Amino acid sequence: MLSHIESERGGTGTVPCHGIDCRLLPTLAGGWCKDFGVSAELGLHQKRRKWASLLGWREQLRPAVKVGQQLRHVYEFGVFGGASMREMRQWLGNKTRMFGFDSFAGLPPDPDEAYQQKNFQAGMHHWQGNVRQLQHTLGPRTRLIQGFYNESLTNRLVTQWHMQPAAYVDIDADLFVSTRQALGWMFRSGLATNGTLIGYDDWWASTCSRGGGDIRPLETGEGRAHAEIAAEHNVEFRCVSGSCDPELCTGMVWGPIFRVESVGRRANHGFLFSQQHERQWARSSELCGKKRARSDHGIL
Repeated sequence: MLSHIESERGGTGTVPCHGIDCRLLPTLAGGWCKDFGVSAELGLHQKRRKWASLLGWREQLRPAVKVGQQLRHVYEFGVFGGASMREMRQWLGNKTRMFGFDSFAGLPPDPDEAYQQKNFQAGMHHWQGNVRQLQHTLGPRTRLIQGFYNESLTNRLVTQWHMQPAAYVDIDADLFVSTRQALGWMFRSGLATNGTLIGYDDWWASTCSRGGGDIRPLETGEGRAHAEIAAEHNVEFRCVSGSCDPELCTGMVWGPIFRVESVGRRANHGFLFSQQHERQWARSSELCGKKRARSDHGIL
């Protein structure tokens, strides 16, 4: 799969769509990358089209989280009915501890968001199921923390549940306010540290909504929170997979995944798309087009 997106690093041209940068995740070089035809020396990915089209964006981090990081934990913000936690559990196995955070009572207000999303209004996405039953079905190595983040993310959680630094943080919180609270707590508590991977499910939500074509990801929602946390905590992020580096992906890859390179030294949000890249990506993304076509996805 090839991308014809202009590269900020090397002018224009066709660059491989690796989907994940094996140079930045060396633990993959002898295993997963090799299995799917990656040259570890060049970091060039020749993934099979059929294979790539069938996988969700989280599947890309499967080897990175599982290889060599068994002692680290996985944290998800935005659980709803637990579908993505079940997906990750399938390839994490039963040893890795997972923590899920959700109010299960719908979205909170997001007063500091300049671009209010029609599908993300306060009270929406209220899960109607039984949280205790959900906890049971997710298994003993998963712990659900119920409540709005401004109340539930306390200092004592880390010691109460013996939380370890994160191998991966899954942000599916939809909103700027929720994402900022989640990331702020992870970095203040020391759970997000060097080597932690962070992926975003709604990075493109506003851009891929009706009336949102000119909105840039770092101006709104999860992307804005990511950039502000980088500045506040002097976090150096590096894009390792998905829609954050024009040399890594085409429109088939939805969520960006970043790796924490350092904390407290220098701030770098790691998002390498120019405005032209963003527009080209949005035009090439089938999922982005489908979201814009829906009447419930729009900027108010």
